[in-house]
Amino acid sequence: MIDYYIFGMYNFLLTIASIDKGRHMPRTVLQNKKIKENRQEAILKSSLELFSKKGFDSVSTDDITEAVGCSHGLFYHYYKDKNEVFNELLKRARTKDKLLINKDLDGYHGIAAIKMVASVWCDLMKSDGNEIFYFHMFLISYLQKTLKNQEMKNNKLYLYLIEKVKEGQKDKDIAGGDPRDYVDCFMSMFEGLSYSLLYKDYSKRRVPDLSVIMNLFDRKVTFNV
Repeated sequence: MIDYYIFGMYNFLLTIASIDKGRHMPRTVLQNKKIKENRQEAILKSSLELFSKKGFDSVSTDDITEAVGCSHGLFYHYYKDKNEVFNELLKRARTKDKLLINKDLDGYHGIAAIKMVASVWCDLMKSDGNEIFYFHMFLISYLQKTLKNQEMKNNKLYLYLIEKVKEGQKDKDIAGGDPRDYVDCFMSMFEGLSYSLLYKDYSKRRVPDLSVIMNLFDRKVTFNV
């Protein structure tokens, strides 16, 4: 009887030891990689929403860590600062190839170029997923004073649109006036539209018809106020 008891206790202790050992086994390389990816994804996702809604200048590292629910130490383990986070998000935006960051725009002239940009942006605002957040972050990036990404601060697209308005005016497709006024209105229109869509469910998004937007440029009559 005692032998059976001792044998039973021995097996019980072996089972407990086995369970405890499994509980404290070191993570595999694959598990560590997955945990790292999940943490980075959480930081990027929260940062994207914050940069889109508040603007890069108004977002602090505290805001990001609070939104993610992580410590500052964990944030700095993956990213040097919020500029590095922005650059990573911009890299992702490039892969989407819908923000006209890396498209060849030289093949379009005058009013046709402006219509192409407007068409792509309208389609983007109609898409589901988080593309609207990338789009709005991209649109307002040139307004951010503390952003260190010189490419975005130079805002080549803004300068490109000014040149295309000038071409359209030369072709007499666009009324006279300062080309910057047209581009400022054009950019502000999309900034306002995209911002309002950040807070709406996909099913409730409404984007103006392309013809309504292009009416800003298509008018050949200059109004005197």
